[in-house]
Amino acid sequence: MDYWRAYLESIGYSEKQYFLSREATDIAQYLIDGLIGLVLVYRDHFEGTFPLLPWLHSSETCEHVFGEARQIVKDFTMLDCFYMLTKLRVKLREVVLSAQSPDF
Repeated sequence: MDYWRAYLESIGYSEKQYFLSREATDIAQYLIDGLIGLVLVYRDHFEGTFPLLPWLHSSETCEHVFGEARQIVKDFTMLDCFYMLTKLRVKLREVVLSAQSPDF
Protein backbone atom coordinates (compact mmCIF):
# COMPACT_ATOMS: atom_id res chain seq x y z
CA MET A 1 0.00 0.00 0.00
CA ASP A 2 2.89 2.32 0.77
CA TYR A 3 4.39 1.67 -2.67
CA TRP A 4 1.05 2.26 -4.34
CA ARG A 5 0.60 5.55 -2.49
CA ALA A 6 4.19 6.61 -3.30
CA TYR A 7 3.68 5.72 -6.96
CA LEU A 8 0.50 7.79 -7.17
CA GLU A 9 2.28 10.68 -5.50
CA SER A 10 5.30 10.46 -7.83
CA ILE A 11 3.23 10.56 -11.02
CA GLY A 12 0.86 13.19 -9.69
CA TYR A 13 -2.37 11.17 -9.59
CA SER A 14 -5.03 12.03 -7.03
CA GLU A 15 -5.23 9.66 -4.07
CA LYS A 16 -8.94 10.35 -3.74
CA GLN A 17 -9.57 8.94 -7.19
CA TYR A 18 -6.97 6.16 -7.50
CA PHE A 19 -6.34 4.97 -3.93
CA LEU A 20 -8.41 3.27 -1.26
CA SER A 21 -10.64 5.34 0.99
CA ARG A 22 -9.27 6.41 4.36
CA GLU A 23 -11.48 3.86 6.13
CA ALA A 24 -10.45 1.01 3.82
CA THR A 25 -6.79 1.97 4.26
CA ASP A 26 -7.17 1.85 8.05
CA ILE A 27 -8.86 -1.56 7.91
CA ALA A 28 -6.23 -2.97 5.54
CA GLN A 29 -3.42 -1.62 7.75
CA TYR A 30 -5.07 -3.19 10.81
CA LEU A 31 -5.31 -6.56 9.04
CA ILE A 32 -1.70 -6.38 7.83
CA ASP A 33 -0.46 -5.52 11.32
CA GLY A 34 -2.49 -8.39 12.77
CA LEU A 35 -1.07 -10.90 10.30
CA ILE A 36 2.49 -9.72 10.96
CA GLY A 37 1.77 -9.98 14.69
CA LEU A 38 0.60 -13.59 14.24
CA VAL A 39 3.77 -14.45 12.33
CA LEU A 40 5.92 -12.94 15.09
CA VAL A 41 4.02 -14.71 17.88
CA TYR A 42 4.29 -18.07 16.14
CA ARG A 43 7.98 -17.49 15.41
CA ASP A 44 8.88 -16.40 18.94
CA HIS A 45 6.64 -18.55 21.12
CA PHE A 46 5.73 -21.78 19.33
CA GLU A 47 9.17 -22.61 17.89
CA GLY A 48 7.88 -24.90 15.16
CA THR A 49 5.55 -26.84 17.46
CA PHE A 50 2.43 -25.69 15.66
CA PRO A 51 2.15 -24.43 12.08
CA LEU A 52 0.71 -20.98 11.43
CA LEU A 53 -2.73 -21.51 9.93
CA PRO A 54 -4.21 -17.99 9.65
CA TRP A 55 -7.66 -19.19 8.58
CA LEU A 56 -8.10 -20.80 12.03
CA HIS A 57 -7.80 -17.38 13.71
CA SER A 58 -11.34 -16.23 13.08
CA SER A 59 -14.27 -14.75 14.95
CA GLU A 60 -16.12 -18.07 15.11
CA THR A 61 -15.48 -18.48 18.84
CA CYS A 62 -16.90 -15.02 19.57
CA GLU A 63 -19.93 -15.79 17.44
CA HIS A 64 -20.62 -18.97 19.42
CA VAL A 65 -20.26 -17.14 22.74
CA PHE A 66 -22.68 -14.41 21.64
CA GLY A 67 -25.09 -17.06 20.32
CA GLU A 68 -25.11 -18.86 23.66
CA ALA A 69 -25.50 -15.54 25.51
CA ARG A 70 -28.50 -14.65 23.35
CA GLN A 71 -30.13 -17.93 24.33
CA ILE A 72 -29.96 -16.79 27.97
CA VAL A 73 -30.94 -13.12 27.45
CA LYS A 74 -32.30 -12.17 24.03
CA ASP A 75 -31.16 -8.52 23.96
CA PHE A 76 -28.39 -8.24 26.57
CA THR A 77 -26.27 -5.35 27.75
CA MET A 78 -22.74 -5.44 29.13
CA LEU A 79 -24.14 -5.61 32.68
CA ASP A 80 -26.33 -8.56 31.67
CA CYS A 81 -23.23 -10.21 30.23
CA PHE A 82 -21.38 -9.82 33.54
CA TYR A 83 -24.32 -11.32 35.43
CA MET A 84 -24.65 -14.29 33.07
CA LEU A 85 -20.94 -15.24 33.02
CA THR A 86 -21.38 -18.28 35.29
CA LYS A 87 -24.37 -19.57 33.31
CA LEU A 88 -22.52 -18.85 30.09
CA ARG A 89 -19.44 -20.72 31.27
CA VAL A 90 -21.59 -23.78 32.11
CA LYS A 91 -23.37 -23.66 28.73
CA LEU A 92 -20.10 -23.35 26.81
CA ARG A 93 -18.55 -26.24 28.74
CA GLU A 94 -21.64 -28.30 27.96
CA VAL A 95 -21.30 -27.53 24.25
CA VAL A 96 -17.60 -28.42 24.21
CA LEU A 97 -18.09 -31.66 26.14
CA SER A 98 -21.04 -32.74 24.00
CA ALA A 99 -18.95 -32.12 20.88
CA GLN A 100 -16.11 -34.27 22.26
CA SER A 101 -18.27 -37.17 23.47
CA PRO A 102 -19.28 -39.95 21.09
CA ASP A 103 -22.87 -39.89 19.88
CA PHE A 104 -24.37 -43.31 20.62
